[in-house]
Amino acid sequence: MNQVNVFLRQRKDHRRWVALFLALACVVAYATLDRLKYNGQALNHKQMALVCTAHGLVAHEHNDDCYDEDGELRCPLPELELHEHDDSCYEEMAALVCNELESDGHIHDASCYERVRDEEPSCGIENDTHEHSDACYGWHEELICDIPEGEGAHHHGLGCYEIQMALACGLPEITEEHVHTDDCFVEIDMTPDEVEELVEERGPRRTPSWPPCAARTRWSIPPS
Repeated sequence: MNQVNVFLRQRKDHRRWVALFLALACVVAYATLDRLKYNGQALNHKQMALVCTAHGLVAHEHNDDCYDEDGELRCPLPELELHEHDDSCYEEMAALVCNELESDGHIHDASCYERVRDEEPSCGIENDTHEHSDACYGWHEELICDIPEGEGAHHHGLGCYEIQMALACGLPEITEEHVHTDDCFVEIDMTPDEVEELVEERGPRRTPSWPPCAARTRWSIPPS
């Protein structure tokens, strides 16, 4: 009977050690798999960064290549359509072709006048003991300028304008189309945290702007 009890006790202790060993093995296996999974994510997180080679204004429509794996737009190009100016893009405008500046001409100022003394005294004192001085006379401004007022004036009239064709469509001329190719991408090896930091450093994406369309000639509307 004692031998049976000893055997059962040993068998019970053995089961406890086996259970403890299996539990420790599970913990080690989980930690190992978790570490391998993390390393695998880091190794597989080689992303293709979009570094587009397009220059200037090009026609472009976003496709799957323009978005990252999270669906965020990563393409720096704006969506534009092909456009080549034709006759419908122009309108008739009155173009100023006069080389003269508008002016009211000569206007008399202080330099055109001279202060002149009246010929007769105005003091009213007439006796042998009084000698007239400048204070006894009145003074007036006398025009000494020989340039007629208004000379050299010019105001634009119909003869200063001619009808020309001016660009009025308001669209940029775009004659080239761009679709991303392998040359537009470069492989980068970054961890998820590094990718997130890079996105934060770059900030919000800006849409390139283009210069406004200019007319074929400078123009202005003549006064009515």
